[in-house]
Amino acid sequence: MVLRELGKLKEAEAEHDAILKISAHVLGPRDPDTLTARANLAGSTGEAGNPGRARDLFAELLPDVERVLGPDHPETLKARTNLAYWTGEAGNPGRARVLFAELLPNVERVLGSSHPATVRARNNLVLWTDRMGDPS
Repeated sequence: MVLRELGKLKEAEAEHDAILKISAHVLGPRDPDTLTARANLAGSTGEAGNPGRARDLFAELLPDVERVLGPDHPETLKARTNLAYWTGEAGNPGRARVLFAELLPNVERVLGSSHPATVRARNNLVLWTDRMGDPS
């Protein structure tokens, strides 16, 4: 996190990759801490300038997070949020909008309508709808 705050995004990505390798080796590929390490690597990959790879990493991560933690776990909702966000950043605002539209009712049900994550999901739905432009 410190590297990211210092703007050393490639270095942060490399550190997250190293942590993931250790975590997967020591704890196993489906351990919740390894899943967190995978999410951290995916996020830092996007922040380092590769949104398409971040999207792909979150797409690979999501089924494992759902299987280990369940579909309503806050970390699962966070992974879905990140998949939607990086999908949009990778150039597919229409798909990002669909993913946020599917996510929002779940976030509202699990966390409540005024939770910060719910507000962010709602705002992202508006953002990606706007970025789609006028479809007509």
